[in-house]
Amino acid sequence: MSKLYVLSGLDVGRTFDIREGANYLGRSPFNDIKIADPTVSKTHLLIDKRKGKYFVTDLGSRNGTLLNGTYLNPGVETVVEERVPIAIGMTVIGLGEGCFELLTPFLDSIGLTRESGQNGGISMSYQGRTKQKKLQTLHRITQVIALDLSIEESLQKILEHIFDLLKKIDRCSFVLIEPETREVTKTISKVSPSCSQPSLLYCADVVNRVIQEGQPVVISDVQSEKDELSDTLKLLRIQAVLCLPLRGKFETLGALYMDSLGGAYNFRPDDVRLFEGLAEKTALSIQYKRFSAELSNIVDSLASPD
Repeated sequence: MSKLYVLSGLDVGRTFDIREGANYLGRSPFNDIKIADPTVSKTHLLIDKRKGKYFVTDLGSRNGTLLNGTYLNPGVETVVEERVPIAIGMTVIGLGEGCFELLTPFLDSIGLTRESGQNGGISMSYQGRTKQKKLQTLHRITQVIALDLSIEESLQKILEHIFDLLKKIDRCSFVLIEPETREVTKTISKVSPSCSQPSLLYCADVVNRVIQEGQPVVISDVQSEKDELSDTLKLLRIQAVLCLPLRGKFETLGALYMDSLGGAYNFRPDDVRLFEGLAEKTALSIQYKRFSAELSNIVDSLASPD
């Protein structure tokens, strides 16, 4: 019999049998699958298993059902593959064997399995929306990486999704380097319309340190946190910064940089884990696109007449 795995939330680690036909999921004890999460509706989701396939329908839930980066339209049946995370309230579930082993590291990287969500009320509702937003952003960025776009086009779209997630940052840049010389070869940036310094895209000292040491720089409040970069950041009127290395398989390709000029920004540990995972996926995508371009050039040169 197929299984449903609870990957995060109050019921994390629990499994439920999925029988052939209709399986109702929600907070009410009358459901086939009872979830304790108060942000899950009494009858939230219908999972219909037919001929080895899964079909899910959101039943007009209060907080919605998130699948592949998009909220499902209530009452509309949608096919879902095994091992794809489904977010309902503060809870993330998955269907099929091997789901827990495959998806838990992914969810852990964005902070969705470390917190059990035991705070109540408004805080709990806010945390649920925040986690769903992270999951939605990660899905959308993964979709961008999979598209047949140039490196510049891919990175620009990823920056748009980062700005959509982190509303209060002022600047965000991918700084790409030549791995052997460490010289900057390209900068792809997005700047908030309200940014007071749109011409300065990033702090070079921060980026250089990240590339040299291969470790993130995380400063949420330059006024209260002591770091050797603090004086430089104060001179540049940067109040908070997060910068991470773009590590390829064998070399560092650059850095992902974001900052806030208007005030402190509380970069939480799960924010850092989220963007570390994003930086790694992006770096591997850059390497693949570069390799594909080089291979295409070689093929073209071999095919051209002497």
